[in-house]
Amino acid sequence: MQEVSVDDDSRLQLHDLVLQKQGDEYILGRKATGAYLTTNQIGVETLSLLSKGLTIREVKSRIASKYGEAKVELKDLLHTVLETGVAKTINGKPVEATETHRFSIAISLRPEKARILFSKPLVALYITVCLTASVILFLEPQYLPALKDIRLSDRLLLVIVCAFGAGTLSAFLHELGHALAARSVGASARIELASRFFFTITQTAIPDLWFVPKAARVRVYLTGLATDGLLASLLIIGLFLLDSTSGDANSFFYRLLKFMLFGEALKIAWQFCIFLRTDLYYVLVSLAGFKSLHSDAISFLKGFTKNFGWSDWRKYWCSSLMAYSTIQRVVIVFYSALATIAVAVLSIFLLLMFLPAIFKLISGLFRDGLTNGAANIPLGDRLLFLFLLSINFILPLKKLLQKKKPTVRILCE
Repeated sequence: MQEVSVDDDSRLQLHDLVLQKQGDEYILGRKATGAYLTTNQIGVETLSLLSKGLTIREVKSRIASKYGEAKVELKDLLHTVLETGVAKTINGKPVEATETHRFSIAISLRPEKARILFSKPLVALYITVCLTASVILFLEPQYLPALKDIRLSDRLLLVIVCAFGAGTLSAFLHELGHALAARSVGASARIELASRFFFTITQTAIPDLWFVPKAARVRVYLTGLATDGLLASLLIIGLFLLDSTSGDANSFFYRLLKFMLFGEALKIAWQFCIFLRTDLYYVLVSLAGFKSLHSDAISFLKGFTKNFGWSDWRKYWCSSLMAYSTIQRVVIVFYSALATIAVAVLSIFLLLMFLPAIFKLISGLFRDGLTNGAANIPLGDRLLFLFLLSINFILPLKKLLQKKKPTVRILCE
């Protein structure tokens, strides 16, 4: 967004917004972009007056005459309106919102067809498959994923290709589960690439999901994890059937299934890393009634580092978290502590283990030239590994290099 200034004589025109009441709050947003904001009854009336072409001074006067001067809090609301991109023009000049261009695939299946996949008979079938796999694991624990399963082959090139292919397929199915669940409740969905910490990931963008009831939102969030569980169950059943027929545990296909099962186990474990804003993070956000737990936690941590004194922890607790319920306060503190520790651990891992290992691989590549090197890893295998690794860092580096400039100045009193 370009830098914009707003004063008391400014007039704002808003985009067409969808309004929905949830509890004591109202959600207003643009379904096309996913931009939304939450406000109260006074905020809704304020935006309604702005959309009628009144100046900010006139809006403040009308709100003050109806609710009193103490209820006029326009600065924060105007800042949110401009930052979220729901403002269309300021004094007749278009507001250019910053758009993030990502590779994405839109899922356009009609809701009534998507709902077939979540009908009671099919849900019962999914549950039966998962229960069957659970019984197999209980009776035959050798099917449990183990670290040795990643040794698919002695040839690194084959392992890299299989890992990339299986990971891409699994990630697509996971996100497709989210997208189909979203379409089943009438929300739009697209699968896109994004970044978390120093990882490139796939995610499902569902811009209008906040206008869906809470229970349906939680179901959409959990569908990806359920898809992973279903796929893992099918792999376990497949291994069991192979053992029951051929009994060849050394065949490439059998080892490939074990390899994929280990990958699914890692994906399921990944979902519990809520500090990376995984599916379970959004489940927690919805159940606890947050709009952005991550932002709330960052604000809490900033205040903690600037103003906190160990002797005044009760005062700080009450003043900084006064607007939240008791459960929300506990969640914010828990998430803040978890995210701080986790980011520190991941940073140490990145600096002391991951980057040195990559540096050693790259230096060995140049040192050994066209030979296989001391590690006896063919040159083509190492080049392919470095190429796929570099792809993973493209989005995180692009996000890191983006300069964030202040874009909004609120000059009204």
